[in-house]
Amino acid sequence: MTEQPHEWYDQIFASTPHYAVHYTKSPYYGLWSAVADAMGPVESVLDLGCGTGQFASLLADRGVKYYLGYDFSPEAVKIAKTTCNRSGYNFNIMDLCNHWVPSPFYYDCVTAIEFLEHVQCDLEILRIIPPGFRVVATIPTFPYESHVRHFTSARAVIERYGSVLDNLVIRPVESNGWHFESNGLHFFLMEGRGRRDRGRGQP
Repeated sequence: MTEQPHEWYDQIFASTPHYAVHYTKSPYYGLWSAVADAMGPVESVLDLGCGTGQFASLLADRGVKYYLGYDFSPEAVKIAKTTCNRSGYNFNIMDLCNHWVPSPFYYDCVTAIEFLEHVQCDLEILRIIPPGFRVVATIPTFPYESHVRHFTSARAVIERYGSVLDNLVIRPVESNGWHFESNGLHFFLMEGRGRRDRGRGQP
């Protein structure tokens, strides 16, 4: 399992119909809804690995006023700008493993939906989250060709991310519409906060 280049994701986003449908029609709808429920009422969100803007559209319909999404796939960002053309919503092309904008300071919550398992730099990114800052993320329990890791237990999630996030809460969720060997594909929903036992914004 190795990282895939942005061209791999460009092709997937361009050729897979469910990345362009309304978010309520997506197989990820259940997962996105679980994340939004966990976030509760917030005004602004920073989304790492924003994809094609469907989750952003869900947040807009739930009253989130300001949103900034990053993805290293130009195709994803192009689709997102059409999918969620809302005032206060912005999408940018960026490889977060090589560039980081310290914008978490200006948002109520950071989300990472099906992002951390795709990159080797997951810990480095989360170390930059400001102390006490809220993080809501999803992580898969199954392998895939673009996953560099997956987790088979909540304990395994805590063992990896407990060093960079405080107050971790891990619970299993399913995304309606995905099926794998007659069973729904399972994910872990992870909630936490940037660790306080290090300098502000420092690894």
